[in-house]
Amino acid sequence: MKNERVIYRVANWVIMVSVIAIMILLNYFIRDASWRIDLTETKTDTLTKETIDYIKTVDKDMTIIILKQDTPDDSYIERIAKLYHKVNPKIKVKIVDPDKNPVQIEKYLKKDETLRLGSVVIDDGNRWELINIVSMGGQDSNGNIVMKVESKITNTINKLMVDRDSTIYLLTGHGEKDINGIYDIKEDLNDIMFSVVNLNLLAEGKVPDDAYSLAILGPTKDISDKERDIIKEYLENGGNITMAIDVDTTNSNFKNIKEIITGYNLKLEDNFVCEGKGHCAADEPIALLPRLSYNKYTQNIIRNGLTIYMPLARSIDLIDKENKDVEATPILMTSEKSWAETNYEELPPVKDEKDAKGPLAVGAIAIKKNEDKESKLVLFGNSIFIDNQLLRQYATLGNKEVFTTSIKWFETEEITKIEVKPKLVKAAKYTTNSNKKLMLAAGSLSIPLVLMAAGAFVFIKRRD
Repeated sequence: MKNERVIYRVANWVIMVSVIAIMILLNYFIRDASWRIDLTETKTDTLTKETIDYIKTVDKDMTIIILKQDTPDDSYIERIAKLYHKVNPKIKVKIVDPDKNPVQIEKYLKKDETLRLGSVVIDDGNRWELINIVSMGGQDSNGNIVMKVESKITNTINKLMVDRDSTIYLLTGHGEKDINGIYDIKEDLNDIMFSVVNLNLLAEGKVPDDAYSLAILGPTKDISDKERDIIKEYLENGGNITMAIDVDTTNSNFKNIKEIITGYNLKLEDNFVCEGKGHCAADEPIALLPRLSYNKYTQNIIRNGLTIYMPLARSIDLIDKENKDVEATPILMTSEKSWAETNYEELPPVKDEKDAKGPLAVGAIAIKKNEDKESKLVLFGNSIFIDNQLLRQYATLGNKEVFTTSIKWFETEEITKIEVKPKLVKAAKYTTNSNKKLMLAAGSLSIPLVLMAAGAFVFIKRRD
């Protein structure tokens, strides 16, 4: 009888150890397997088809260097990075501890002295790009988690493959938005091969030769005559410019800025546009929801079904419809119920007979031909729509896409580009009350207690 009990206990131990060993081996196999089943709603643990198809075409060696940190986020970044190597062995993954191996990151510090742990560097041997960990994730206004690890890595690899970095210069010195003022858009532009740099035109004396385009975003005062002449010369030589000019309540007039705009057969009006009920946000007449006019510039934005929100914008008019030298096209239009208000003192604004009636343009593009050269202008009657605060508050709006599309529109040559979008993990919300809380707590406690009691009962019975 005693021998039977010993054999019985040994058999139990063997079964228990075997089950644990099988679970460990199975977990190890699944963790390192080349295949995975991603059951997450937005497939956050696998690469998108766009990324996989593109990464297969990468024909030069690259290294994804992860600056090691001891946090859960780090393991996710590593896991996603290793998927790139599985798709294409030319892409290596290297984990570096900056404290133990400072020499391995020394050359990257020369460009950015604030390398943060968890950040990623992608190096092709000749060029390299840093992806700051802060830019790889976040949260939108609805509490949803925005995951950018894949989009950042794929877009950066594409940037290195193209081996070209176009520079957008932001004019400063007149109260305009600088890099910090459009930080969120700057990050998106960096992903698609555009660098954004501040430019003091009076100090520089000219628009730099490497300029892809110039941008004047939300000035509070006019540019000088000298700056006007420098910009006009740049545009006459085939340069491109983006302007976003806010409603003028300070009588700044913007004479020189308007002169540049007039050269593209467009007129920036001194007014602010109001909308009728149903065509504005929260029934506020100045909170515009303009619609996109369908053309080659806007077709992709329209397909994505994105809404544009422009609070307080001025209207833009075409000067001469018969002008053959300039091709000007409205891209953002208000409804027939809108009007152009010129009385800044009357609040709330009231529609009068003298006010210009809608539909009105609050955004336009223009192409100006000068002999064998071509210059492009993108004009918005508002710069508030690209403010960091507004973009973060209304994360799902198309404002950012409208602006980045305007930058890509300047492109004169066909370049293979891929633009992978961030993944959105929707916030799970659970509403409860005191009774539900009590039931939840009771359930949480009772289930383990029942299991423990059952285990004790079986143990005692077996001993007997």
